[in-house]
Amino acid sequence: MLNYKDEHYDDFKDEDTELILNNLIQFINNKGEGSIVEYILDFCETYNYRIEEIAYLIKENKTFKNILNQDCIHNRIFRTENKSLDEW
Repeated sequence: MLNYKDEHYDDFKDEDTELILNNLIQFINNKGEGSIVEYILDFCETYNYRIEEIAYLIKENKTFKNILNQDCIHNRIFRTENKSLDEW
């Protein structure tokens, strides 16, 4: 457990990354319609993970990254249509 200001976050080991990513995908699959970005934030809050660490896991997974990129374009999270997660 890591204390950062008044918040608590759970650390995870490198060998846990695949399991956490699978749990994230399952968490998103259990949701209805909506933005994947919001579901990722909910996942981090529910399981006390740092958003930055989960973002790093997503960045390393090309398939998940491409799906998230399309979701950001579809939900108009990017201000311009030519933007991608790499430029964010």
